[in-house]
Amino acid sequence: SYRLHIYRNALSNAGHWVGVELSDSVGRSTIGANVEVVTKTGKQFSRIVTGDSFSSQHSANLHFGLGAQTEIEEVRVTWADGTRSTLKQPEVDQYHKVTN
Repeated sequence: SYRLHIYRNALSNAGHWVGVELSDSVGRSTIGANVEVVTKTGKQFSRIVTGDSFSSQHSANLHFGLGAQTEIEEVRVTWADGTRSTLKQPEVDQYHKVTN
């Protein structure tokens, strides 16, 4: 039989981060949207998926670790229908809501 497990991260809270919460203005799903975070040191990419393995589900919010980076140039969102949104210089260490 299968048993479900919950894990807790017990590491220190060192490093900066940014979170992205996507919302659709007419209530459509945000599944399939691609999000790119651009900083001076590089780019990070993730996609909204809610489930891709047995008995599990991902959050519809995305979290990007930035390490020592304290500035973000922009967050680029490509929605599932191909439209794009850009958030310029968002603050670090908080979640930002982007609406299509």
